[in-house]
Amino acid sequence: MKSIMRSIRRRSAITALAAGVALSATGCVIDIGGIDVDDDGWPEAQKVEATADFARSVPVHGRSGVVLVGGNGDVLIRGEEGVRDVTIRAVRRVRSDSREDALEHLALLDVLILLRAGDVEVRTRQPAETYGRGYQVDYDLTVPAGWWARVVNGNGTVSVLDLRGEAHLENGNGNVTLVRHGGDARVALGNGEIHADVALPARGTLVLTSGNGGIGLTLRPGASAAFGARVGNGTLDIAGLSFAEWVATPRTATGVLGTGDGLVDLSVGNGGIRVRGG
Repeated sequence: MKSIMRSIRRRSAITALAAGVALSATGCVIDIGGIDVDDDGWPEAQKVEATADFARSVPVHGRSGVVLVGGNGDVLIRGEEGVRDVTIRAVRRVRSDSREDALEHLALLDVLILLRAGDVEVRTRQPAETYGRGYQVDYDLTVPAGWWARVVNGNGTVSVLDLRGEAHLENGNGNVTLVRHGGDARVALGNGEIHADVALPARGTLVLTSGNGGIGLTLRPGASAAFGARVGNGTLDIAGLSFAEWVATPRTATGVLGTGDGLVDLSVGNGGIRVRGG
């Protein structure tokens, strides 16, 4: 898989996320990167980019999940077996019309971490007004494979790999991807495509919704669920699965997989839905 941490793309800035989250600086490393000048393809107010790296590790003990609240930027969360620490890496980026202004406002773009008894919360904090600047934070997190994850993001890709806990993902604009997912999942996406590869657990729930875009879903063998799929404007392409009580129209489909103990619910406003067994 190509790296999710890609160079900045043009995105409109969003209103700052709520502050009031405690920052514990112990163990963090912040490095100021170089200044990138790009006169082509960017408005005058964003022709210079300043970047800074952030890295921190926190202990897994006593915790079972991660919450990430982002603004503009790509998010990658990877599950790994046997890890004892959660690793949090980020790249903060500010685009402005001068080197001095970009560096000044880089200091106002923060990564905040809150350690709680049950989870780790990571949050982007930025100025409420952008005045033409571009603010972005790209995240790369590694957590235990059995953890749950909740992500709320504004603009950018969201990718979750190799988790067995529940994934609850909300994204405004940008694709959302679930790879080798072994738990419940709920994805709400405004604009973009959802790509999911899921082994649905017993009595599991999978709810995928995209306003404008599409859904591509691979369901691993053994899925048992009430199934429903619907599109407002688009097509349904469902194959490779054995359904009971199958009812289909050009824009809706319902059926039962296995004993129907769980739930698979797919919905797209504008775009298609493609489902395969695999």
